[in-house]
Amino acid sequence: MGGALVAAVVGAVVWALIAYYGEYELQILASAIGALVGFIVAFLAKKNVTAAHQIIAVVFALVGVLGGKYLTYYLVKKDIDEQLSLLGADLPAGFEIDFHFKDMFQLYDVLWIALAVIAAWTIPKRYSQS
Repeated sequence: MGGALVAAVVGAVVWALIAYYGEYELQILASAIGALVGFIVAFLAKKNVTAAHQIIAVVFALVGVLGGKYLTYYLVKKDIDEQLSLLGADLPAGFEIDFHFKDMFQLYDVLWIALAVIAAWTIPKRYSQS
């Protein structure tokens, strides 16, 4: 389980850094996180993969994907807040930017999250059979 957590965290950080510094979110990284977590779970299970291993892979793939999106949100929100504080007195009274974590999700994100879940579920079983 620890390996799956490490893979999810690494995937989340890589996703967030690419999105933040590239100023573009590559949703295909969601599938990559699912695949990475699936491979790590299968490797650590030494090819003795059970449904419990697959469930662990799916849960941590979701942790990685949602963690990556949240970390991206945090970095972008931090930039917005810093820029607003620099403007300070130049802003009209009551000026506010309404930007929340839910704003980070679009309909097509469901597809990429589903692909991450599918990769996390199928890869451990396939790897154990090879």
